[in-house]
Amino acid sequence: MKREPVKRITGRRLQAMRAALFARNPFCAECERNGIDKLATQRDHIISLEDGGPDDETNEQGLCNSCHEAKSKQERIAGRRRQVAGR
Repeated sequence: MKREPVKRITGRRLQAMRAALFARNPFCAECERNGIDKLATQRDHIISLEDGGPDDETNEQGLCNSCHEAKSKQERIAGRRRQVAGR
């Protein structure tokens, strides 16, 4: 059974959440795990909204563009595999 994705936060509330996230930790979480200091540029959902993750500060991390793109690509691949398996 496919679950409904959580509604995304948008507008001024989203901008305030991004600013608060980057103020708490301006560095990319994935790069930090690898011992690299690189500024985060993207607000990322640790568990994607499509997979049921909440759109709040408990499920967010800052990522640089390259880490965000790599994570998003892996999530798209996993989603396609789930679709094929569900057929």
